[in-house]
Amino acid sequence: PMADGPTIQASSTRALGNGVTLKDILAMVREIRETCETPIVLFSYFNPIFRFGIERLAIDAAATGIDGVLV
Repeated sequence: PMADGPTIQASSTRALGNGVTLKDILAMVREIRETCETPIVLFSYFNPIFRFGIERLAIDAAATGIDGVLV
C-alpha cells in the first residue's frame, strides 16, 4: 500500500498483518447491518478485489449491504 498517505498505509499494513480478508470484512458488515443502517463504503486496493473476484465481490457486497466500493 504505497499510493496513499501514512494513515491508510498503516491501517492496510495492520490489516494485512492480522490476516484480514475481504471475506472477513463482508462478515463484519453483515453483523453491523443487523443494527445499523448507516451507509457503508468498502475502501480497498484493486489487488485484493481482483484476487477475490470482481463479480463475486459485486454480488457478495450487494447481498451483505455494502452501499459502495471505492478502489
